[in-house]
Amino acid sequence: MDYHPLTKCDPFLSLEPPQRHVFIKQHRLCFNCFARSHGVGRCPSKINCRVCGKRHHTLVHFGNATTPSPSNEAPLAPGNQEGTIPSPVTMMTNLSCQKVVLFVTCLVSVSDKSGRLVTCRALLDSSSQASFVTDSFAKKLELPRSLSPTPIQALNQMLTSALGKVALGVTPSQRKSPALHIEALVIPSICDKVPYQVIDKQNLKHLRSLPLADPHFCKPNEIDVLLGAEVYGDICLPGFRKGQNGGPCAFRTIFGWVVLGKVNSLEPSSLFSFYTTVSTAVDVSLKRFWELESVPSKTFMSPEDKLCRYVVSLPFKEKHPSLGESYLQALRRFQLLEARLAKNPTLRLAYNEFLRDYWEQGHMALVSDLPPSPQGYYIPHHAVWKPHSEPLELRVVFDASAKTSNGRSLNDLLFTGPKLQSDIGGI
Repeated sequence: MDYHPLTKCDPFLSLEPPQRHVFIKQHRLCFNCFARSHGVGRCPSKINCRVCGKRHHTLVHFGNATTPSPSNEAPLAPGNQEGTIPSPVTMMTNLSCQKVVLFVTCLVSVSDKSGRLVTCRALLDSSSQASFVTDSFAKKLELPRSLSPTPIQALNQMLTSALGKVALGVTPSQRKSPALHIEALVIPSICDKVPYQVIDKQNLKHLRSLPLADPHFCKPNEIDVLLGAEVYGDICLPGFRKGQNGGPCAFRTIFGWVVLGKVNSLEPSSLFSFYTTVSTAVDVSLKRFWELESVPSKTFMSPEDKLCRYVVSLPFKEKHPSLGESYLQALRRFQLLEARLAKNPTLRLAYNEFLRDYWEQGHMALVSDLPPSPQGYYIPHHAVWKPHSEPLELRVVFDASAKTSNGRSLNDLLFTGPKLQSDIGGI
């Protein structure tokens, strides 16, 4: 594993400040020093942002109030920040008590971890800059998930972030071709059931002879996948059928014919609006975060607190303890751990981050005296985590009870000390 500070991590440095902010928040790091062991309110570092002086790292500062810009570039106009391509608004509006607007839905198949085709319901959206998949469906597919700190902007500049990113192979329902290979952002939910009301299709005679991509388009059902503008052109095929008297029209796709437009509803109607865009620009809601999370730039410590910083030696029972050889056992358990982490990229990433934090805080250092010294003790370690937590909650356990070649462990040679809590019978 390659341990290096986050300040020297090229993938992290290539992100925009808002993306770095999301990354740090997802991994529960300190916004000031990037450590995992504490939050920004308890950060011992006396260094603040060099741009604004507030209690966060300079790498996650954003805003144009005091941020210098290159002299050979003109400042960008508000709402037109570099790297931002705003998507058109995708909106469904219903002002009549008997009319509703259909979204474009279809049944598709997605390959799971073993290559088996799983049928799901997809929403086609030419206004979305990215494709999405629900967290529940991604877990059902059991596909490997990678980190994706991309901010997702919604209507009224509301901001959220993805739970990760997965590679999907999408084909027409229960067919293996044609296939679309996309990277989809994982989010908890795409939308409510679509359509939002039961549709009256008795008067849709112009659709009866068409092989529909979603035969049950008139009934509310869950949406598992959203296919965005990046693949929209690969989905559409020649073929269009116009609706009668302002009714819904249909066009042909690789999945079959899809339906969209106004149609009669069998239930009272409501008003719904949607807007989806993936943005790397500075967002107003992120600026508000600093206003809410900012703490005093100076940490005050009492004289007693300043004196409570000390280092003690291990309390050995013997003056010259004898430990056997421990390197080979620790190496063997480390190799087993590596094989286990190789099968779970998410767990491996969290494990690396935990150890990187240990290294950055000075709790461990690179061993250079190989072959190993017989005087040392090599502690095996392993992970304990909650498999369904988001983000992954993990801690590393160091097994100082592991026996060496002479049958003794490090814990065997140390005093345990007095009990800090009374027995139940003595309370």
